[in-house]
Amino acid sequence: MQVDGDLARSNLDRARAMASLAATLMLTQGLQAPICELPWLLWYGESFYRWKLFAEGAEYWKGIYQLLTRLGRQDAGESLRAVATAGAFQVLSGEIPPEAPHAQRVASFVQTAYGPDHVLTKDVFARLGLAPTTTPASWSPQQPPSQAINLAPQAPRLPPEVASLDGSSQLALWITLAFLDVASADGTVDEREYLTWKQTMAAMQLPDVWARFGAQGLQRMLQAGVLHALSADFATLPEASRAKLAGMLVEFMIADGRADPAEVQAVKRIGAWLGVSVQVG
Repeated sequence: MQVDGDLARSNLDRARAMASLAATLMLTQGLQAPICELPWLLWYGESFYRWKLFAEGAEYWKGIYQLLTRLGRQDAGESLRAVATAGAFQVLSGEIPPEAPHAQRVASFVQTAYGPDHVLTKDVFARLGLAPTTTPASWSPQQPPSQAINLAPQAPRLPPEVASLDGSSQLALWITLAFLDVASADGTVDEREYLTWKQTMAAMQLPDVWARFGAQGLQRMLQAGVLHALSADFATLPEASRAKLAGMLVEFMIADGRADPAEVQAVKRIGAWLGVSVQVG
């Protein structure tokens, strides 16, 4: 409902962020879902087509396939459709362009799963400039799906200027970007929120990345996905360390005495990137 509402108001960035959160939660926490929740998760995954949020949908369906594998259903028709949907969304998002060596094999896999008359098959073949009746001779339905479609979740990459930072500077940058993301989610950065960030940096004796990169530089990093990439790297830290980082998110959120719904969403999204389920309220 939130994504539908944001799209109806032409708030594409917010809708995309919510869809990305759903995909991240599927990949980090949804893999432990019981089998009774599978029908609902499959139904929800179909919404990504209606939203036309294909890149996020591809990641979500990769998580669905991993869940099916954990449940011992990797050979069921559901798994075939999950792989085919992930591949179709990769094509429709532009991740797999027409000139990609495996593009035709992905299209053929989608056709095998859904048939030539399905809307997803038609969209994929149209995007690749192929005729839906074409099945490359090199394709065999018995080949493992991983040979045709990359089922590994996309890992955000750090830009060189961030990857080259020492550990304390990367931690300082994560805290600063997380603060900006959470504190500005409601449209304004409160002075009390800023003071909480300053006190956190001083208590941990971390370098001043704000002075180093500047406000505009930090905003560009946020927009470029640096916070997501750093969080993905930090997701390998011990659970206690990640829980402490998640606790900082909550402290930033409530520093001004209230928890705006947009800030709550930001906290949960960043926590999911860390592999931590943040409970608020």
